[in-house]
Amino acid sequence: MKLFLPGHLAEAEAAAPGLVAHRGAATLLNPRRGDPSADDSSIGGPLRWPGDEPWPHCGDGHEAWSAYVAAGKPDPIAYTEVWLGRLAFLARGRAAQGVLAVAGRGVTAEEIRASGPVPMIPVAQLYRRDVPGFIGPDGTDLMQLLWCPLVHDDHCPAPVVVWRVAGEVTAPLSRPPRPLAVEPGLVPWPCELTPLRAVEYPLDDVLPPELTGVIPPWPGGPIAPGWKLGGFAKHGVPGVSPPVACGECGAELRPLMSIGRGPGDGPWRLTGVPAEPDAPELRLGGSHPFRIYHCSGDLGHGLAWSR
Repeated sequence: MKLFLPGHLAEAEAAAPGLVAHRGAATLLNPRRGDPSADDSSIGGPLRWPGDEPWPHCGDGHEAWSAYVAAGKPDPIAYTEVWLGRLAFLARGRAAQGVLAVAGRGVTAEEIRASGPVPMIPVAQLYRRDVPGFIGPDGTDLMQLLWCPLVHDDHCPAPVVVWRVAGEVTAPLSRPPRPLAVEPGLVPWPCELTPLRAVEYPLDDVLPPELTGVIPPWPGGPIAPGWKLGGFAKHGVPGVSPPVACGECGAELRPLMSIGRGPGDGPWRLTGVPAEPDAPELRLGGSHPFRIYHCSGDLGHGLAWSR
């Protein structure tokens, strides 16, 4: 498969041919707002979930969220208010621009605690047939990402990834359970995808000394921004060390998915691919992307994540 090579990386390879030996690749998902179904790869769309399989819930006590609210941050908004507002926005047509202001009902910490474990919400669904560079156990062809819709430690959501065989889901769940409330910034808009396999390079601290500085950090840099599968990871929040080893077997952790603002009109955008760099409209706090890591030795081992 031919990989998309941004112009600034092509120039770097021409200037330093030895760079090519350190190439990597990532799948840029290029989300754009749409109306995906459970049979589509999507961000924020419905999942093809078995009707007889329990839906994931978060049993955390949400102390981090309670502290977040106590610090004066906005209260969570009733989940139905978020979706009703977005449906009304979409009904006005794609000509409507701007960020949706959700005027929903505030929900108290006591209400959330009384409601019990919090149903997780769909974040991403990727079919192997649609996504070059698909990451998943042998024999699977569908990856589904969900997370808790309330803030956890380090202002991160708590994700769950499920891999399955799509054809085995013969009686899909028609209406998943809904959480009582959500942080609106953790609920992605429904988006369709235009996956693109692209060349990436690691940061200078991984390259041999003679190749450091060959790829300028701006514009573009060595690592693609936005929603992507696999590839390399940039340094995260200062003072926060990313996870490096699997907690179950000690094997190296590798990026599974990165979530952040997309490339817009920068060098990582391929002409002809729709560009809506912030289509899912997530607000995870700060400018650093949220990254989920998988065990390189066994995809069945637990995930790790950081910003």
